[in-house]
Amino acid sequence: MIQRVLKGYQFRLYPTKEQEDFFAKTFGSCRFVWNYILATKSEGYKFGGISLNYCDTSKGLKEIKGLEELKWLKEVNSQSIQQELRKLDVAYTRFFKKISNYPVFKTKRDKQSFIVPQHFEYKDGLIFIPKLKSGIKVNQHREFGQNHIIKFITISKSKVGNYYISFQVEEDKIVKDPKSNNQIGIDLGLDSLMTFSDGKKIKNPRIAKKYRKKIEYNHRQLSKKQKGSKNREKSRIQLAKSYEKINNIKKDYSHKLTSKIISENQVICLEDLSIVNMMKNPKLSRSIQEVSWGEIVRQLEYKANWNNRQIIKIERFYPSSKTCNPCGYIYQKLNINERAWVCPKCGQNHDRDINAAKNILEQGLNILNDLSGQGMGSDVKQKHGEALGKILEKSKKNTKSINHEATAL
Repeated sequence: MIQRVLKGYQFRLYPTKEQEDFFAKTFGSCRFVWNYILATKSEGYKFGGISLNYCDTSKGLKEIKGLEELKWLKEVNSQSIQQELRKLDVAYTRFFKKISNYPVFKTKRDKQSFIVPQHFEYKDGLIFIPKLKSGIKVNQHREFGQNHIIKFITISKSKVGNYYISFQVEEDKIVKDPKSNNQIGIDLGLDSLMTFSDGKKIKNPRIAKKYRKKIEYNHRQLSKKQKGSKNREKSRIQLAKSYEKINNIKKDYSHKLTSKIISENQVICLEDLSIVNMMKNPKLSRSIQEVSWGEIVRQLEYKANWNNRQIIKIERFYPSSKTCNPCGYIYQKLNINERAWVCPKCGQNHDRDINAAKNILEQGLNILNDLSGQGMGSDVKQKHGEALGKILEKSKKNTKSINHEATAL
């Protein structure tokens, strides 16, 4: 089976000194436009109740570029600057939908990037972009898919000082059948990164912990350096390299892990965790951040979509750890530090995480059966999940009665 997918490819760039100067101008211009328009929108709404949409800011951008003191904005690709307005408009939309925080101003210390939506050409390992005559060397270490179309490119500079190019590509992808029609429930944790309903566990690699002393040392060295000095810049780069190395190792590990799970299973059931709220716990926030649950779930979701697999998320308030899987008894006294418990009703010994994974699989399959039986769409799925949550909050009965009520929806 072949399907069209959107896929991102990131490669290293090796620009010349002249090309680096052009990148610096473009980064600065995009950053200036973002900050200028963000300040204008914020002040307009604060003092006059004026709400500016994308069309308003686009007209304002033409006036800004017409000013004599800002004529340097014309030295870079105009479409790259225009994309900053679109990105800012998306940031505002996400804020009002309560998906993300209010947009903030950009600085030179952040990761720098700009988008080239069209009028670029890629051939023989060189990328040609508007306003730059010479081609930029690209280290393409893997090939694009069949019948690929490059939609747009993004050029970025990391905090270490390395340049990268990201290709957004639409291509054909061959969907392979899973190695088995296996159905699995996964319980995410801190001691064991993943516990599967078949009893297998994946230990938390604790990647960041291995480099924690080095990062702390780099932080101390940076704090001792005089601001604005060359030695401080060297220390900043060393610190950035340490963080980049950790992120690269974590990303490589999570990609290998999620790809293996997707290739071996047809149905994957997970908990709908509220990671943002869990991060508010000061004792667990660093550990939760280091395991990257959000990134693992994100990779599972888009890889499942690519490979025609199913991801089922159960209601986040379902007591998966407290519910005895064989008899359905809910053990309310279970403490967070108890890794094993005995069911008072049937006497079954439980490993906390394995029991939770089994319950997650059972609930996920119940939801899947209900949805497939009634042909529900995405909106109805959400309502179904909300209704299930109400059942769980009101009911203090065993799991069988909960399943009976959920099936009647």
